[in-house]
Amino acid sequence: MGAHDSFIKRLFAEPALASQLFEVVLPPDVVRHLDWSTLKPISGALPDKKSEFHADLLFQVQLAGPPRPGSAALLSVLFEHQSTSHQSMPLRLLGYMVRSWEAQRERAPDAPLRLFIPVVLSHDPRGWNAPVRLAQLFAPEVAELAPLRALVPDFGFFLEDVSRRSDAQIQSLALSALLKLSFWALRDARTPQRLLGTLGAWGQSLAELLATENGAAALAVVFDYISRVADLEPGQLDGALRRVLPPGETLMPTLAERWMQMGEARGFEKGEARGFEKGEARGFEKGEARGLAASVLRILERRGLALSEAQRQRVLGCQEIATLEAWFDRALEIASVDELLG
Repeated sequence: MGAHDSFIKRLFAEPALASQLFEVVLPPDVVRHLDWSTLKPISGALPDKKSEFHADLLFQVQLAGPPRPGSAALLSVLFEHQSTSHQSMPLRLLGYMVRSWEAQRERAPDAPLRLFIPVVLSHDPRGWNAPVRLAQLFAPEVAELAPLRALVPDFGFFLEDVSRRSDAQIQSLALSALLKLSFWALRDARTPQRLLGTLGAWGQSLAELLATENGAAALAVVFDYISRVADLEPGQLDGALRRVLPPGETLMPTLAERWMQMGEARGFEKGEARGFEKGEARGFEKGEARGLAASVLRILERRGLALSEAQRQRVLGCQEIATLEAWFDRALEIASVDELLG
């Protein structure tokens, strides 16, 4: 799994963060008809083993108002992330939905089909420059011909194009400091000079996040992503951060120390494990393992999958990063803890 995909899944596997995003991206009329307290991740894998397409993340959500029998199966938010524009994105999403509907029909022939609400988060550095509706994939001379117009299949997806937002626009969104900083990182991390140049606008959000409970651990996730994507020398970003943040040990002695304390970061990986502060070969493998293990447990608990004490200790005791990353990815899809751990 690439750095972009790993970062997105670590962020939005948490329903509280995913609901913030959806409430910003979706139109108000859609938002008010959904009960966001019921949002929870479900498997994005299709039962049809012939298909290799998986949704980045798939969520179940219920309609607002009194509970209705069977309402849990009526609606899903289909979330896709794109680091570059995809010219056939509407067709790709439609293909996923059709295969899911076919599988649903096999299981329950008389049940109403699940409605998907497709959301795409893009951070293409050039901005999204591809169709957002299925009808745009047809030749205009055919699709716009009056006698044929009713035959043109059409649907669209809701797009959040992070790269086209300014710092001020991101900061004005009704998002937590963590998600605002994540938008900034997604937008700028692949362009190091821009990242360093815009960092000065983010001092308040950095301080706000660090002041929250577990804020250092959350910030470590963002800078772990930056360390994987941005071509920066060790200490470059740390020095810039020191100029942006207010001085004081209680706020931030150094990012490296915070990462070690919270056990959440890996340090820079450019051929060898190097610490964030001094570029030494020190890494934070143990801390990263603890952070990944905690994320795996959190996803399983959010999905209502019970673990025995032995299974919990097995996850917490694992120090193999590759194994933990594989468990993290599959935790969103498996039907039981036994299936995950074998």
